[in-house]
Amino acid sequence: MDTTEAEALKPKVKVVGNNAMHNELLVSFLKAETGLYCSHCSSLQLPDALIENLDEPTLFLLDAQNTDLFVLLNCFNTSSTENNDKCFVAAFNLDSDVEIDKEALDHGLQGVFFKNEPLEFITKGVLAIFSGDYWYSRKTLSKYLWSQRTSMRLRGELSSELTTREKEVLLKIYSGACNKEIAEDLCISFHTVKTHVYNIFRKLDVTSRFQATLWAAKYL
Repeated sequence: MDTTEAEALKPKVKVVGNNAMHNELLVSFLKAETGLYCSHCSSLQLPDALIENLDEPTLFLLDAQNTDLFVLLNCFNTSSTENNDKCFVAAFNLDSDVEIDKEALDHGLQGVFFKNEPLEFITKGVLAIFSGDYWYSRKTLSKYLWSQRTSMRLRGELSSELTTREKEVLLKIYSGACNKEIAEDLCISFHTVKTHVYNIFRKLDVTSRFQATLWAAKYL
């Protein structure tokens, strides 16, 4: 296997932002520190087809410098990433703000990196995200989990609205299975799994697998 083929099998990092020089330097740093294939894209308007047809795990690092987080998320259209097991999203160059953390979690971002943090934090965070972890402070996660308890308590009765199959899919999500694994385990198509996940999120009024997992831990 040549170098190009080997790189194609590795997780990839794509830095997304308008500050070309700054982000090219970040790409070079991450490539040297992680050994992953890294690239830079200046357009925030990434086509849904690119996200939906990823062949390998890809982390999109969104540059929030001089850009409101909500505008950034709107441009990137994170709703198109939610059911894609190979797509991860995180934001960097954020101002330190707990409420921003909460909004990022609500939108399904796997992590956030604040301004003036050492570059090593981004390296650790990227590797942690590809390992299945969330990159947020313990304080942020604790506060978020606490805030979710009340809303989940109010949604507890929604368990009866889930079909038997939807509960099976939700339990698979809780166990950490990706959509492809769920399809194989339940002998259904990948498209059917995506439909079930969409219906589960709608019925439980959640926006990410993380929130769905919290709900499942309490009510299933």
